[in-house]
Parts: sequence; structure tokens; C-alpha cells
Amino acid sequence: MRWLLLLLMAAVAAAQPAVDSVFVFEDLQGPIVHAQSLPDGGYLLAGLFSDGTIGRMSVVRTSAEREVLWQRGFRSSFLQSFYSLSISGERVLLVGTEEIPIDSVSSTSREIAACYTLDGDSLWAETYDTDTTFTSIGLSVPDGYGGFYLLGNEGRFNGQVFNQDVRLLRVDSTGAVIWQRFLGDENTDTPLGLVKLDGDTIVFAAIHYPSTHYEFSLTWVNADGDSLTERRYNEFEEVGVGYSSLLRRDDGFEIVWGEFVVTPNDSDAVRWIRTDEEGDLIHARTVAGPENFLKGFRQTDDGFLTAGYSPFDTLVDRRNAVLGRLSSNGFWYYIGEVPQDGIQEAYGFLPNTEGPLTMFGRTAPPEGDQRACLFYFADEASFSYLYAEPPQLDFGVVPINEVATRSVTLHSTGDSVVTVTDILLPDQITSNVQLPHAILPGDSFVMMFGFRPEVLRHYADTVRVMSDAQNSILEIRYVGSPPFPECTPGLRRVDLFWVNVGQERRRPLAINNTGTATLNILPLEEPAPFYLDSLGPFTIEPDSTALLWITFRPDTAGEYEVDMLIFSDDPGSPDTVTFVGRGLGGQAADDRAELPREFRLYPAFPNPFNPSTTIAFDLPSTASVSLRLFDVTGRLVRTLADGTLAAGQHRVLLDAHDLATGLYFAALETGEYHSVQKLLLVK
Repeated sequence: MRWLLLLLMAAVAAAQPAVDSVFVFEDLQGPIVHAQSLPDGGYLLAGLFSDGTIGRMSVVRTSAEREVLWQRGFRSSFLQSFYSLSISGERVLLVGTEEIPIDSVSSTSREIAACYTLDGDSLWAETYDTDTTFTSIGLSVPDGYGGFYLLGNEGRFNGQVFNQDVRLLRVDSTGAVIWQRFLGDENTDTPLGLVKLDGDTIVFAAIHYPSTHYEFSLTWVNADGDSLTERRYNEFEEVGVGYSSLLRRDDGFEIVWGEFVVTPNDSDAVRWIRTDEEGDLIHARTVAGPENFLKGFRQTDDGFLTAGYSPFDTLVDRRNAVLGRLSSNGFWYYIGEVPQDGIQEAYGFLPNTEGPLTMFGRTAPPEGDQRACLFYFADEASFSYLYAEPPQLDFGVVPINEVATRSVTLHSTGDSVVTVTDILLPDQITSNVQLPHAILPGDSFVMMFGFRPEVLRHYADTVRVMSDAQNSILEIRYVGSPPFPECTPGLRRVDLFWVNVGQERRRPLAINNTGTATLNILPLEEPAPFYLDSLGPFTIEPDSTALLWITFRPDTAGEYEVDMLIFSDDPGSPDTVTFVGRGLGGQAADDRAELPREFRLYPAFPNPFNPSTTIAFDLPSTASVSLRLFDVTGRLVRTLADGTLAAGQHRVLLDAHDLATGLYFAALETGEYHSVQKLLLVK
């Protein structure tokens, strides 16, 4: 067994991408998140760079020799976001967020566009705020005439409905708005990417959520802001868009982003929509990979390169940059970590067409500050990679102790022979493959696998194929399960917040059957003072959901926390759901509610509200209290409380009948304690 472990360790080391070197910018403390190339061979690098005390959203110009020529930026919170960097003629545009102080200890933020010359001179900075509830800008491309197109959101209310439109602006070389357009549906629309085509046509990608399903779109717009055509795609039932890109190919367009996907192995994945020149869908794929954070993409002739970083490993105090190669057929050639000491993060690729492949990001040794850096890789174009079709074995539902078989075809990408030397199989997987086996260029190798479940549980593991390809270990995930029910509550802890004694609040709890057989739930025992509309019994079919309605009705003031046990024919029964809530006021004459143990600001209820809401907070001791309301610009709107209050539970009514619809911030201060929450007024 020891020799097998050593062989596996050696193969893993050989499978790692080969890093030639890491160049560190000693004067740039923080990550590089965007990069653009310049005609002189230098680069513009944008990031959140700190001087050790504050962060600045900055742009840096370097020479071809990586010397920093100048650095420009404006004051911002170090943790704020940086969205895009673009060049129009001699002008450089940064789009991101800046911090806006509310008072001496709290702040909010807003999007801003800042323009500089290629020599680093500041030209203008604009926020493009409007008087609506919510506005943002995030993406930019040059218009070819010294100005820019900007893409973002604007949220507006249509009666009681909040509608978030895509907002497209064109600004001139001075930052002045030439026109703006609002595009979208009566729902929530979010932009994903923006490109300019030859001529004066631009295309943007967006995601739409019309309350029941997700749709993606490509929209063509002319230089006057007129919408020319739109194409819609609804291939994904549920999505969560992270770092997204709209990319142009000679024969069409691609929308690509990294996303955490809930699967048996809870992996990260690349979501990938590809269309032709007219917008007709070629494919919409979900390509699962190891759990990583995918931040940047770069097109290749045969798919994509992906840049990102692994989850932080607390045992060894390490995080590695991650490089992946994804084929046009939707298979990983490999996705592997770049082994270095300390923390390494990659956010994207330098747009260089010559020289070694280069990722940008940040590095931090085990002892030392973080610095911006470049990761240089060896030229791997001549190597062969092995990939599997399909990339995952799905055996479906298989009865206990019976066997299901599936086949996998191995392909090689290069011009050299690849030899499969060994296969490492989990306990439930069998194979009759004869090894070693050589795969000739242009040939393939079909392998058969069998799956035999022995206990009632979901199975998810990895078959590892060993070869002399560049990716010397090819991992093929498999999933399967016998037929059995699985009780999965939608929440393990249900918070009913605070309720006045004698009153009540209701909310639903979803009980999901994530198994493959009918789930039978036994009658439930009511967890007073939390009451159920129905105690059961319940029957839930596979891939179905039942809703339990819970009512919280406290009879005395105080905190409540009660466990409800759900007994069923799930092999893992019982399941536990904890209900929590707090009764306020109205305690019996002989009772004294226990004093709070800590400062706490509760979520306002209701929120959104019209025209009033209640803000509740706890004081463990007598204290000087300030509760103030601010609008999105940081302007003080109203003082709700200002003075000394006794220990206990307190409630403050906010009557906003004279305030405009919009977003507000409630800031609570009690000496050392400070908390801010958002309030949304809907009229």
C-alpha cells in the first residue's frame, strides 16, 4: 500500500501546472484584478492597493520590463469592489465602488467611474446616480470616439413592485452623458457582459428572473442606444452568477462564469453559453470541477483557460492559485493548483499574445504582507492532455447489491501517444480494463465500469486514471444511489424573530425529499409556543417538497428555543429543526423577563415597509443610545432615539409617511457598540 501512496503522490506532483516564476510588485500591496496591454509592451494594472493603512482603487502603468511608471487612484475602502478597466484612445477608465462616510464610524458605498490619461493625469470622475432607489454601473467598453459605453442597473418601483432594469449609458470624452436607456422586463434584470463589434454596434448579455425561472439574453444596440434585436435562452433552471464575461469569437459569442453548484460533491463549475453570429444557441453547459473560486477566463482555440484559487487550508495556512484548461467539448484537460507557500490568488490572465502564459493576482508568504504579482507558466502547447467523455459517470438509481454499468471514452488532444498505466477505483466501482493501454493520436479508448451499492446512501467519489499525459491523473467523478427516501428540511434553524406577547407570526418551512423513493413522515409533536397548521402524517414523493406552516405565539416575554424532531422512514431519521423566537413586553405581573446578555439590533419588521416599521434592540445595561436614519447619500434624515435608556428590550416606531420611496440606513450606537441595517420604504 505504501508504494501505491508514493506513486499517487508523485503523479499528483507531475500533474501540477509548471510555474516558471512569480514576479512580485513590491510597491503594490493588494491584488491585481484587471489588466490591459499597451502598444509599447507595457500594461495597465488595476486593483485594490493599500499603503498599509487604507486601500485605494487604483490603476498602475508599467513598462514592458514591469517597472511601475505611475499609480493613480482615489480613496476607497480596501474591501470595496473593482469592476472594469478599459482604454479609449488616450483615456483610461476605472469603474468600481467608493466609500461614503455616514458618520465617524459607519459608511455606505456607491459605484463610480474615474477617467485618467495614459500619462496618469486625472480627467474626470462621475457616479451617474439618479433619484431612484438603486443605481449602479459596473461594465465599460470604449465607443471608438474617446468616450465609453457603461452598463449597470437601475431599480425603480412600479406601484408595489420593485423592477430592476438594465441601464445602458453612453458618455463622451468628458464623462458627460450622451444618452441612457433602460432595457429589460418587469422583473429583476442583471447585466453580465458588454462588447463592441466592428462599426458602431454593441452587444450586452443579461440575466433575467421573471419570478418563476431564469433567462439569459443577448441584446444588440446601435450607437444611438436603439435596441436592434434580442435573443433569449432558458437552458438553466437555477443559477448564481459570479464573475461573468461576455466574449467574442469569430463565429459568435460566449457567456461564461464560475459558479458554486450544489451537487453530491458540492463542486465549483463553469457555466457556459455559446451562440453563433446571429445569436442562435450552440450549447449551454455546466462543467463541474474541483471546489475552487473561478475568477477569470481566457479563450483558446479549443475552449478556455480559467484562473482562480483554492479554498483556504487552515491546517497548513495556505491557499493556491488554480489554472484550468477547458475544451470546446466541455471537458477539463486539467484543473490544478499552483503549489506555492502561503496565500496565492489568481484573478485573470494578462492579454499578451506572445511570451509565456501569465496569470495576475496576489501573493502573500507565510510571514509577510500581500503583494500584487504575476504567475508565469511554461509553454505547454506541445503536450498531450487526456480527457473523458462523458466527464462524469451517473449510474442513477440502482437497487442494493445489484450492478449497473456505464462506459467512458478517453480521448487524447495531442500528436503523441498517451499510455494509460493504472486506474484507482473506489470500493463500489469495478472495471475489467486491461492495462497498460496506448492511445494513438486521433484514437480513443473505451472503458467499462460497474457500480454496486451496498448500503442506503448517496454515493459520490472519484475514479482516477493514471497516464503519461500532461495531466497524469485524470479524475472522473461518479454518482449513484439505491432507492431510498431522504428527508431534507429547507432550514435547520427557523428564526421567527420578535413578537409581542399575545400576537403571532407565521412562516413556512420546506421539507424536501431529496431521495429516490417515497418519504413517509410520522405525526409530529407540536413544539409550543411554536404551532403547526398540520401535524401530519405526511407523504412526499421523490424530488418533491411539502410546506409546514409554523406560528409563533409567545405567552410571556423572553427567549424561546425549541427543537422539533422529524421521524420518518429516512435511514438517517430523525431530523432536527430548531425554532427560535423572542416574546416582547406584556409579561405576567409576577414574572420578570431576563435582562438581555448583549447589545443586539434586530431586523426591522416589516421590511420593506409602508409607511411604518418597528426597530427593536437589546441593552444589557443602562447606556447612552443614538438611533439615527440616513438616506443613500449619507444625509441624516431623522433622529429616532438620542439619550440614556435603561437595560432591557426596546422598540422604536419609524413613521415614514413623509419620506420618499427608497433605501435608508438605520444606525444604532451605544458607546462601543455600533450596528447599521438597511431599510426599504415602498410607497
